[in-house]
Amino acid sequence: SEVVLGWCIIILLLLFRLGPTVSKRSPVFGMHWAYIFPTSALATAMIQYASVVDTTTARVVAIIGILLSHIFVIVVFLRMLHEWYRVIINEEEEWGDPLLEEGRK
Repeated sequence: SEVVLGWCIIILLLLFRLGPTVSKRSPVFGMHWAYIFPTSALATAMIQYASVVDTTTARVVAIIGILLSHIFVIVVFLRMLHEWYRVIINEEEEWGDPLLEEGRK
């Protein structure tokens, strides 16, 4: 469980090093959901580690990981709703499908 926790921490640090772009408009609808998987994996690894180590500190860290994962889910969901409202309801712009655009070339 320590190895998995280490890998999850490295992946999350790489994600933060690349810089979260949740505040920017995504070129593809739903692109920001990629932020959810590393945080959820980290929370799962922290829970597993806390069950193995069984200390108060590990439990607190696991709870922090769970809260972080939930915050990411809520932020990304709200951001997706905002983009959906702007594109679908207000019809400000049109989102293209990158796979269909490749097929037309």
